[in-house]
Amino acid sequence: MKKAVSILILAVGVFLSVVTAKTAPAVTKDGEAYYTNMQGATLTKEQYDRLTKLFGKDTVATMDPKMLDSIKDDKSLRVLADTEKYIEIDDTVDSKGKVIKSEQREVSKEEAENFARHHKNDAP
Repeated sequence: MKKAVSILILAVGVFLSVVTAKTAPAVTKDGEAYYTNMQGATLTKEQYDRLTKLFGKDTVATMDPKMLDSIKDDKSLRVLADTEKYIEIDDTVDSKGKVIKSEQREVSKEEAENFARHHKNDAP
């Protein structure tokens, strides 16, 4: 039996899989590690503040340590454009939960909010 599952994803700038981070800042002195993300990468308060303005807290929380190390001190990084898109993804899954078909389409903010209101208790 096939089961259709609709999932709505809000993407800001690029499509990202967002994971809620449950990391806490460490008690520190100036210049020492202020924040450790889910991958074990550490940042000073200045680095954390600057990078979360550029990428958002959820993205910084899940970034690979090598990626963070390569950009954490780069003060030339800037936001060039900020685009918000709402994407509806319709997945068809088989009885084992394996996705066998996936369709994506851009929807309006109103459509996305309406979908969210009516499907807030649905599990993907």
